Amino acid sequence: MKTLKITLLIMTVIAVVASCTKKGEPNKQGELLTTEQIKTLSTDQSMNGKQITVEGYAGLCNSMFVTEGTKNEMTVYSDGFCKGEKLINLQIKISKGDIPLTGDEPRNFGSFADDKNLSNEALTFMTDDYQEVKNGKLKFSGTVVYNGNDFSLDNVTIHK
Repeated sequence: MKTLKITLLIMTVIAVVASCTKKGEPNKQGELLTTEQIKTLSTDQSMNGKQITVEGYAGLCNSMFVTEGTKNEMTVYSDGFCKGEKLINLQIKISKGDIPLTGDEPRNFGSFADDKNLSNEALTFMTDDYQEVKNGKLKFSGTVVYNGNDFSLDNVTIHK
């Protein structure tokens, strides 16, 4: 009887702590840039540190390795996974989607259901409004960061 009470107490504590996560407010999106505007980013660094939005297909085109739990570089293309014009690189977290015990529920990350299939088609995203969507044409909003002759988006949010 005593072990039953202890077990019930432990389960109650776990349930209370697990219910402490909450959904965060939607993030502000930057200005949606056209392909022509994105092309000018390489020569015009006036957008450094500004928030923008691009629309396209994110892919692991040049990456040989994916590290879960950290930011990985993905590339957004205009016409499909690694097809069409290269628009911009993203720094985006790849995660298993583990839910923490407290704080905001995780969002704005990519994940693979199967660690052995790391294809662009197997990639899913958790959007800024907590929708789990298959990889396809999406909007990516973030801060423009310049690194020498190249630029990318950091602090990326994902939108359908």
